[in-house]
Amino acid sequence: MNLERVRRGGAMAIVASVALLVLAACGEQAGLESELEDVTRVPTMSDAAAQATREAPPPGASPEAGEETLAAAEATPGEGGEAAAAMTVEVVSHDIFFEPAEVTIPADTDVTFILPNQGAAPHNFSVDELNIDVDQGPGETQEVVINAPAGEYEFYCNVPGHKEAGMVGTLVVTEGAGAAPAPAADGTPIAQEATATAGEATPETTGGEPATAEPAAAAAEAEPVTVVSQDIFFEPSEVTIPADTDVTFTLPNEGVIPHNFSIDALGIDVDILPGETQEIVVNAPAGMYEFYCNVPGHKAAGMVGTLTVE
Repeated sequence: MNLERVRRGGAMAIVASVALLVLAACGEQAGLESELEDVTRVPTMSDAAAQATREAPPPGASPEAGEETLAAAEATPGEGGEAAAAMTVEVVSHDIFFEPAEVTIPADTDVTFILPNQGAAPHNFSVDELNIDVDQGPGETQEVVINAPAGEYEFYCNVPGHKEAGMVGTLVVTEGAGAAPAPAADGTPIAQEATATAGEATPETTGGEPATAEPAAAAAEAEPVTVVSQDIFFEPSEVTIPADTDVTFTLPNEGVIPHNFSIDALGIDVDILPGETQEIVVNAPAGMYEFYCNVPGHKAAGMVGTLTVE
């Protein structure tokens, strides 16, 4: 009886020991799996968080600041381009006038003046108040940058006799003015009108006729001109001839003293002794020219005339 109890107690002890061992092993396995999970698990980002990260501005910047920078970058090229396009003016020198004769530019702004000389004589562009003095040989183009305060300024050609003959213009400088020269009175752009004046025939200027026919006809119809030197005047004192055409001038001196026939704008200078007759061929673009006697005192005494070329 006592032996049976001892055997049963030993069996129960063995079962209890095995159970404890199994429980301990399970506990260690669970702990190990928990530790492994804590070490190897990588946190993931939600879709909403990822989208917020992509849309967020860089550190120190705001969405408004980014928009302002983009707007400034887009505006700068356009504004600069408009300013550059508005800051150029062309003033053409002809024999013997400027075209245009009035120019308006903005005050306190750099404006580039393009100064082509389309005449047959040397010319000049001067603005005394702005210390501007630019010489232009025939066919030459010069440039000068003008920056002036608001006001009105006279520009003129300082070649002797040219200002007196009408080669003068007005520069108007105003606050907020546009720099592009205004079209001519008939609506023709200045550049086109200047080209036509210089003798380059176009369908508009020739009325649709061939460009070569008109100069040939004019040359055939040109009649010689006689200008008599008296003491102390020319007879006649006004002469009109066709433009761009060879015209023979006969210059008799019927006075008792030496005289001269000069046209500075065309480079003409002819001395004429008493009783002598000289000849010269004049070919000039359209315009008005002064002819005079360059013998000292004769011009001042009234020995001056006007040549109109049209």
